[in-house]
Amino acid sequence: MTIATYVSTAYAPNAVTCPLCQARPGMFCQSTGGGNGGETPTHAARRKRVQGWDQVFAGQASEAARHVVRASWELRASVDFSRFEAAATPIPVKVDKPVTPRRLKITHKQAQTIEWYAEHGGSWWAPTSHFHGDHSRRQTIHSLEGKNVLARGDMTGDGERLMSLTAFGWAVYRDNWMINRKLTPDQIDAAEKKAQANR
Repeated sequence: MTIATYVSTAYAPNAVTCPLCQARPGMFCQSTGGGNGGETPTHAARRKRVQGWDQVFAGQASEAARHVVRASWELRASVDFSRFEAAATPIPVKVDKPVTPRRLKITHKQAQTIEWYAEHGGSWWAPTSHFHGDHSRRQTIHSLEGKNVLARGDMTGDGERLMSLTAFGWAVYRDNWMINRKLTPDQIDAAEKKAQANR
């Protein structure tokens, strides 16, 4: 007569990385809300990664995780979870949606700067000096340059740089919900054509 041995697979999900809270193998899942980072029951996304494992392999993963889940970092680092991670379902890669001019996230000050540039022909001089009060304006302009709304131009002898709206910048002026447009669509088209001709 043989006695069936029970193999616990309860800790098997803890042998792989959690896609939701990024808990590493050998660690419990952590809270993703409230900022306290406390331990929570294993997230469903982590349990889904180990679905379909046979009882023996899941039992091995569970044993490996159970022995180190409350242990020191050194002991946790000494356990090799790579075979379990390789056997688990891959973590889906999140593809970011392209940024559209309408939904580009800009601050009120950035919106005012875009309005100023559009109403002054699409280009204007930006300070590069470190005088009092210039820092905020420089920071706004650098941020808009990083978002491909403004482009750098020539430098002047007194330390200012010509910045101009890009084609994306003009589209932001036309479509973004933060912009308070004072120009008509025809005036915008004419100003953009004139700005492109002057480049």
